[in-house]
Amino acid sequence: MEMVHRISTVKGLKEPSPRLHLNPEDVVSKDLSEFSTNTTKNLLPHLDIDSSVLGTDPVTWATTEAYTRGKERVIKLLVTNNVAERGVAAIQEFTKKGKTKQEDQLQAMIQIVEEHRRNYTKTANEQ
Repeated sequence: MEMVHRISTVKGLKEPSPRLHLNPEDVVSKDLSEFSTNTTKNLLPHLDIDSSVLGTDPVTWATTEAYTRGKERVIKLLVTNNVAERGVAAIQEFTKKGKTKQEDQLQAMIQIVEEHRRNYTKTANEQ
């Protein structure tokens, strides 16, 4: 409820920074709602989440289709930067250590790793 209140009342930046800069202590000591402002709701259309649920009583959210769909959407989100960074690091490791010199070998190796991850790696939500 605090987050909904802050989205309605706390004014955020018109042009937020493209990269979030946080003090590590803030992440531990603050509640998620403390990072919410009126610009937070601008994220919802980008995630294809119906913002109409924000105008209803949070007690009833679990019974609404908009909330259920939005919750499912958020749960399925991948942390893209983390995934991308691990992929880049893996490619750099393979090429730096001389495990492959030819582009076709590198591409084949990338495809094998991707298929392995799809078949054998579970996300935190699936475990």
